[in-house]
Amino acid sequence: MRRHHPDVRTRPRPYRLLPLGRRGFRPGHPRPEGALHQEGQRGEICQTCQQAQAKQPEDGGTGQGGGPSMDEAAQHILNLLDTWGYKFESGAHNEYVLHFGKVCVRYGIDKEEAMTYAKSNFSSDYPDADSVMKSCYKHTEKLGTWHFYRKGEGFSGKPTVKVIKQWLSMRYEFHHNEVTGFHEVLSRDIIKGKYHKWTRIDDNIENTIWTQMDEMGLEVSAIKLHAIINSDFSEPWDPFDEYLRSLPKWDGKTDYIDELANRVTINYCPGYHHSQEEFRYFFKKWLVSMVVAWVSPRVVSQTILIFIGRGGINKTTFFYYILPPCLRQYFINESTANYTDKDFMEAFSSKALICLDELESTFGKGLSALKSNVTKLVFSIRRPYDKYRSELLHRGALCGTSNSIQIITDEENRRYSPWFVDNIESPRETPIDYQHVYAQAVALGQEVTNRVKNQEEGWVYWLTTVDIDVMREHNGMFMVSNFMEDQILRFYKVPKSDTAPQYVKFRYSSEIMERIGGSPALSRNMSHQNLSAVMQRLGFKKVHRAKGNGWLVIEKNPGEINTEAICSPNECAETYLKPYRAVATDSQNGSDQQ
Repeated sequence: MRRHHPDVRTRPRPYRLLPLGRRGFRPGHPRPEGALHQEGQRGEICQTCQQAQAKQPEDGGTGQGGGPSMDEAAQHILNLLDTWGYKFESGAHNEYVLHFGKVCVRYGIDKEEAMTYAKSNFSSDYPDADSVMKSCYKHTEKLGTWHFYRKGEGFSGKPTVKVIKQWLSMRYEFHHNEVTGFHEVLSRDIIKGKYHKWTRIDDNIENTIWTQMDEMGLEVSAIKLHAIINSDFSEPWDPFDEYLRSLPKWDGKTDYIDELANRVTINYCPGYHHSQEEFRYFFKKWLVSMVVAWVSPRVVSQTILIFIGRGGINKTTFFYYILPPCLRQYFINESTANYTDKDFMEAFSSKALICLDELESTFGKGLSALKSNVTKLVFSIRRPYDKYRSELLHRGALCGTSNSIQIITDEENRRYSPWFVDNIESPRETPIDYQHVYAQAVALGQEVTNRVKNQEEGWVYWLTTVDIDVMREHNGMFMVSNFMEDQILRFYKVPKSDTAPQYVKFRYSSEIMERIGGSPALSRNMSHQNLSAVMQRLGFKKVHRAKGNGWLVIEKNPGEINTEAICSPNECAETYLKPYRAVATDSQNGSDQQ
């Protein structure tokens, strides 16, 4: 088994195929008994090899002879694997033989010689050694890409690109993070290496590597080193894809997502589809769509799950901890987000979950930009320091928190899924069962994909037309007070089919706005709203004339307006006398008991 530095973050294994999409997969890697998805070799070149590398041929090429014999290279390869932290021991046999075979391939060692050595040295403890070695030799594109330095040879002079790649590969592991767009490095030497976890490559790290090469006598320009690291030499790596592949298979019975949803206690509000059962239903759709969107380029999570409630009940904390520890660096808290900003749009590609903390009512261009960004499949952005624009896939899901109940300004906004929360069980004190929760999400996503492919009906992770109708009624509980609608109904009535023509008036939109927006405060509130949409929703008929569009209305006279403002005796009695009656009844009951 590989010996790890305490801070090393290694890639999970074994892998399992996740047919949710195409993003970031690396086909062609054999997986017998959990074979690795990556090179996995890390560390400083072994001491034995360093001693043997005294001088390199002037052309920086192959030196004397071709690929080494197995007998010639065996001890060097074993020392190299030891430096990289791999041990041939119980529970790590597959890993060790796999990396042994990969090094043999890179050095161009004859297949039969390598197979014979593996059979005699590994097969007694690991019967599958032969099949693992065969799988390694299927990758002929890597055959002989490394030069075996014999006595008197070494890394020095002006090396070729091929030699530079070998020098780097024997000391570091590089990859291109497809989520963040950054290149990252990991030291292979588990003792002497500087980077014991995947580290973003910056100018300082590049200069450090260049200095190390220069001190060893390699004449390499910083420009060439940068070009190599930022080429396909750094293999693409998708952290979302890799995590989901590492999960165990869901048992198909236990509903771990429902158990997670039950940690959030919802206030029951009849008439608004606002219950614990309905929360579980929509929470599962949100979670599964988030997971599928991570790895499927044609899927976008279009629902914003919002927790509303008093402070200190773990609203934001729950969303942060809903991501497994290895993915929490892909969480971002946007409490002051500008929805038209390029950085905000870039976060949809580089983050797994975006939390709109302290969400308030959004109007106008901000609301339009948010709704547009939520549904985009691709963001065309030029990242900082990039020469060209990038087409960034939409991966991230959205969530939000608020202390205010009235946050929705558009009753057609199906993207909001707000819930009035009473309490949330702390994920710090009771850790989430990440493996089983996400394994179930993966399984449900695969089931939906297969059903759609076979044109079968069943549960889906997106909102159906029925769900949208339910959510529209649900969101009525969180609507911002519509002052424009109140003012229109205060001054106008909708004409009926039997209304006498002399009572029906034609009024331009500007006339209506002038009458209903009497005070500056009302005018500011209504400036964000669409008069036409409100009038149509209330049932007023729109009429087109040569001088512009207008509306057919019945104007209320001042007397009618004042009459509607009077409180009836029944309303007053219900509002003011009922509490006193209750107190009197309680007092009477107390006297009777005495």
